Amino acid sequence: MENIKSIIDELNQENGSNFKMAVLKKYNDNELLKRVLKMTYDKVSFTYGVTMKNVTISDELEGNPQPLEWALDMLESRLATRETTGNDALDLVSLMLSELTEDDAFIVEKILDRDLRINLGRTNINKVFKNLIVKPPYTRCEIGTKKNISKNIDFTKKVYSQKKEDGTFRRALLDAGTVEITSRPGIETKFPLIEAELLSLNVDGYVFIGEMTLRGEKDRTKGNGLINSDTPPHEDILYTIWDMVPVQEYRMTKDEIKAAEKAGTLSHYEDRYDMLCELLENNTSLKNVKLIDTVIVTSLREAYEHFQALTKDGFEGTIIKAHDMTHKDGTSRKQLKIKLQFEIDVRITGFIEGKKGTKREATFGSITYETDDGKIKGSVSGFNDKQLEDFNLRRNELIGQIMEVEANDLSKGRNNEHYALSHPRFITLRTKNSTDTLERALKSLENAKSLS
Repeated sequence: MENIKSIIDELNQENGSNFKMAVLKKYNDNELLKRVLKMTYDKVSFTYGVTMKNVTISDELEGNPQPLEWALDMLESRLATRETTGNDALDLVSLMLSELTEDDAFIVEKILDRDLRINLGRTNINKVFKNLIVKPPYTRCEIGTKKNISKNIDFTKKVYSQKKEDGTFRRALLDAGTVEITSRPGIETKFPLIEAELLSLNVDGYVFIGEMTLRGEKDRTKGNGLINSDTPPHEDILYTIWDMVPVQEYRMTKDEIKAAEKAGTLSHYEDRYDMLCELLENNTSLKNVKLIDTVIVTSLREAYEHFQALTKDGFEGTIIKAHDMTHKDGTSRKQLKIKLQFEIDVRITGFIEGKKGTKREATFGSITYETDDGKIKGSVSGFNDKQLEDFNLRRNELIGQIMEVEANDLSKGRNNEHYALSHPRFITLRTKNSTDTLERALKSLENAKSLS
């Protein structure tokens, strides 16, 4: 039988994915190869708590080498279970490598570094070996329309409305006295201060779900860039957590999740959130780890009011979660992103020029508007390239015409006598003689807050 290192070398003879997949298909009966691939790339089923970065290589092999299977057994039984951790784990790896051939030691090193250097991702490996590599689960939000809120959210039970964090996603696996923080695709990242605070919670067998943001930084692109850089500003990084999922549920396949959901054995969000509150809410020693901002809402109106309060303060919005939400990989109908919308007809009053040095310099930046009663004024954008070119050529013709605009709130500044639309977006031009009034706009906004 070919040794695994020779198969790796064969895979690297060409860079094309079709070639590499054809090579894998040649070895579709090679159980050792499948085991190596899974132990390397399946970051849900296997975590080891060490990387080769801190391992000291021992003396060269003396005597008969151990087989690769022996080393894999050690990784599974001692490191993946966290039976051996810390310096003892590093010493164990060093000893293991000294007992292997050079080729097999290479394979173990690459498993611990989670990359066999074959330039082939999880998706293509799974095309050859079906469902071999488990994808890190990620629960997405569905957009909260009146229809799906009414169908999936029971306001007679606990409903959680939470601030939508505008950071970079991270999950933290706490198991057997160790912590491993990974990004959404499953790439491990090190945050020593946050890891220390998580370990101080003295909890095992859970995966925390949350996002990292940079303290005091409102520019998401800049903040996330610094967090993901080689030299992140650790003291200013906040890890905001909204869920803690039992490890056994986190590691379930989609089929196992479906079976457990049908049997009613999966944990509910209400229980997980209560446990999270108990751990974090009154823990004054935590500086970089915190609980997500949450309010309990008893109606859609209250959910919209929380949404409006946060968007007025410049935040992105809110997410509502049902008490019985379960953790899953995919879009959850029990976790909905709130999006309050109402429409208003306004009159075009002018154009604001595009910023110099940008694509909009050649057309315009936004269109100003006003209602006929003079009580709502502002500017709106949201035009596609075709509209920008068309409207720019017809400026004089469009001034005085009516357009329909979508927004999520009405607000009045302290020093203004008029109202403005919050996050307005252009919808279409209208062929009518008059605009809506402030009174009608407020009524449309109130209607949008109701399920009826």
